Amino acid sequence: MQCFEKRKRVALRWAGGALLLGLLYYLFMRENTLFLGWLGIRGEVIWHTSSDLLSALPTFLHVLAFSLLTWVLLNLEYPLFSTLVWVGINLLFELLQLLPAKEAGVLPPFLYRYAVNGTFSGLDVAAIFFASMVYFSIVNTHPEKDL
Repeated sequence: MQCFEKRKRVALRWAGGALLLGLLYYLFMRENTLFLGWLGIRGEVIWHTSSDLLSALPTFLHVLAFSLLTWVLLNLEYPLFSTLVWVGINLLFELLQLLPAKEAGVLPPFLYRYAVNGTFSGLDVAAIFFASMVYFSIVNTHPEKDL
């Protein structure tokens, strides 16, 4: 039982760290976003980067954090399901950005706006799968031995 609780704490720490890092990224490296507006915060770019690799960081953090949180909510069971849900959701949203505006017109309004205003990134797709691999390395760590 102690090992189970320790594994949950480790997963929650990783997820919390990823969410915090993602929030800081959006707060200081992106102009006003829908996410910040939803929080009632006006973002201001403090550090601008033109790095495509760094631009994929939010995608990586999203898949990692929510895969871990799902795994914890499922009592540390179904680790494959926990990440496949978020890999699928993120891939779907990334691929929606490939749709031409005419074809995207059949989508609900919020998905339409996302599809036509977003830009597809192969690095985001890579970040999705890399986050899933990092997730599995965390899930397969046995705290009684490694931490």
